[in-house]
Order: sequence, then structure tokens, then C-alpha cells
Amino acid sequence: MPELIKLYVDTGQVRYIFRDYPQSGIHTSAVRQAHAAHCAAEQNKYWEMHDLLYDKVDLFIGIREADFALLDEFARDLGLNRDAFKECMASRRYLDRITQDFEAARALGIRATPAYVLNGEILFGLYPTGAWQKMIERELAEAGEPAKP
Repeated sequence: MPELIKLYVDTGQVRYIFRDYPQSGIHTSAVRQAHAAHCAAEQNKYWEMHDLLYDKVDLFIGIREADFALLDEFARDLGLNRDAFKECMASRRYLDRITQDFEAARALGIRATPAYVLNGEILFGLYPTGAWQKMIERELAEAGEPAKP
């Protein structure tokens, strides 16, 4: 993803929007983890928390009641103000946003991750960078916008 962002998003050719799709049936603390990423965003660390949560997802299996301690540990590791992070987590202020993202995805027919919407087309699964480049280049060509160097 970093290469694609550099090539297309940073050059203004593609708009990248990330939405929450917490699968709480699979990961019991998925909603809480999504909320943690938004709370980290208040301290400009959304992607750092997002990446850490994805890297450490296995740590959350079967520990529903212990996940607050683990999230607090991640906040510490990322250098967040932990009091502000804890207050944000307790407030649940991002719950409506997370729920709306989830419901919007379901309305599109998305039932699993990873899932992507590329110019209205829903794509499921993982794709190598080269495959994404071909798909994006095709969409840009059809829109009459040649790729910028």
C-alpha cells in the first residue's frame, strides 16, 4: 500500500478512503480495536495504531476482558497521551461512525475482508502491487487521465 499511495494518492490521481469493517463475530474486540485507532488519530497516530493492531491481531483472540489492557499497552508503545486515550476509549465517541461504515459496507454486499471498492467495482482478497497498478492504470485511462510520472 505505501508504494501505491506514493504513486497515485500523493500525486492526486487516486483518492484512498479507509473504512472500518470490524468483524466482531470473528474477533470479539474488533469494534473496540477500530475505536482505538480513531482515538489514536486524535493524537495523529491512526495508521501507527492501525498497523500495530493488524500486526498483533492474534493477541486478541480469546481475551475479550483483557483487551483494554492490551490497547493501553499499544497506546504506551506509540507514545500516546494515555489519559487522553483512555478518556476517548471510555467515551465511545466513534462508535456511530464505525457502525455506519460497517452498515455501508454490508449494503454494498461486502461480507468479508479485505475488500476494496475501485471506481464502483467491489474487489475481495489480496492483490500484489503490480495487479493494483494495472487496475488503477486501466481506470485512469478509461477516465481519460493518463498516469503522471
